[in-house]
Amino acid sequence: GAYLAGDLKVLRALCRDQAFATLHSNVQARIAQQVFMDRRILDLSDVELVGFRIVNEEPTAVVQFVTQQVNCIRDANRRITEGAEDDIRAVYYLFALQ
Repeated sequence: GAYLAGDLKVLRALCRDQAFATLHSNVQARIAQQVFMDRRILDLSDVELVGFRIVNEEPTAVVQFVTQQVNCIRDANRRITEGAEDDIRAVYYLFALQ
């Protein structure tokens, strides 16, 4: 939710510096273009613990999962600029959790 909503405060609280920098850049680009992503996640599945790694000398769990999301981007006037309300996409995520 926080990334799709463009909620930088929540992203800052949840992400390490490098991950936040990437997400922040993407959110800022959307703000500059005055476009908004549809925030609906219809399904979350195939959650799997991929393994553990040491990152910055700390144990880090690596988790992957798939969501079904609505691919619809709107401008400030709520006109669809990309995708459609019925354009459902599988989005694959890989998270590192400390």
